Amino acid sequence: MDIQDMGILQLISKIFRNKQTILDKYMKKYDLSNGTLPYLLNLESAEGISQINLSKRMHIDKAMTARTVSKLITQGLICNSRNEEDGWSYNLYLTDKARAIMPLIHHDMDTLMGLMEQGISQEELEITRRTL
Repeated sequence: MDIQDMGILQLISKIFRNKQTILDKYMKKYDLSNGTLPYLLNLESAEGISQINLSKRMHIDKAMTARTVSKLITQGLICNSRNEEDGWSYNLYLTDKARAIMPLIHHDMDTLMGLMEQGISQEELEITRRTL
């Protein structure tokens, strides 16, 4: 199938899959995947958030969040502490290890976005953003 014959949803899906594949390659050096990265990015901007609120914020079910948080704790990238107001929940924080690699991750993401936007004018990018 040629690009002119593809519908907009097919094109978006193709772009997304390609971006995920490339992002996995970038994140491999940090022992991360494109699935764990959004958790770190969300925690970076909302440290101390509860695991339940993280799930809500990301629109991801609690079981998936629990598995991913557990993996990131095992990797030493996040830590949790019991919420003093609500003894049942935990607040999540980035570790120093995660804080050290976040600037590198942001640099890699900027590089990836630069590659994806190559050959597209700023006007075309803005039209695409507004349209989507």
